[in-house]
Parts: sequence; structure tokens; C-alpha cells
Amino acid sequence: MLSNKTIGDLKGLCLAFDIEISKNARKQDIIEAIEEAKITWNMYEESSKSLFDYEDGPTKEEVKVKLQEAKVESEKEEKTLLTMVIKRGGYYAGNGVKFDIDEPFVLVNKSLAEQILARQAGEVREATKEEVESFYGI
Repeated sequence: MLSNKTIGDLKGLCLAFDIEISKNARKQDIIEAIEEAKITWNMYEESSKSLFDYEDGPTKEEVKVKLQEAKVESEKEEKTLLTMVIKRGGYYAGNGVKFDIDEPFVLVNKSLAEQILARQAGEVREATKEEVESFYGI
């Protein structure tokens, strides 16, 4: 069975099972080394099968259901309004939250706001009602 394999295949088998062969070994020398190590081509296929096996991903319907569940969950979550501490041209706080001079306030989920405030305490803070009213002229 090994004799109908290419030298490249045989060298791959040797590499996978740590069988030492010389760099310039002939095909017959490689086959002898493999047989001496008592390795079969089936053993090689079984060991490499896990490298190339994959599980089918979720179907479109399953993804839609999960997205819908996440959307419902996020709608339930309380929101927090954040603003930049130092007014400047713009600031990126991570997780897709961007502030700029024209829109210094960003409404985010409370859990995300807590993460941002923990990381960026000197740059971002919760906005007050008075700041929002003053900025938007309410």
C-alpha cells in the first residue's frame, strides 16, 4: 500500500510519526523506515483526520433565532448615557463607542458602560441631565 504513495506523502507520514530519514532518502528507504517503525497508512489517516475534520456550523435559522434572542435581551437591558471628560475633536472608547465634538454623548447598554468606565475612567464618564439639556438646547 505504501508503494503507491508519493515521496511527499511518505515524508509527511515520517514527519507526523517522528520517523527519522535522511534528506536524500529514496522512496524504498523511506518505506523500509516506515515499516520498521510499524506504522501503517491507515494509522496516518486516522491521526490526521482530526486536523481536517470540521463540524457543521449553525444553520441560518439557528443564527436568526440566536440573534433575535440577543436582541430581546439587549432591549431589556438598562441604558447609560456616556460623554467625554475632555472635550476634543473625537475619542474612541473601544467596543465601537465613538465620541466626537458634534456628538459628545453615546447611549450604551449598562454592562458595556461599566466596562468602558472601568477602562477609561479619566476619559469617559456618565453624562448628567443638565449637560444633555444644555448641549441640545432642551
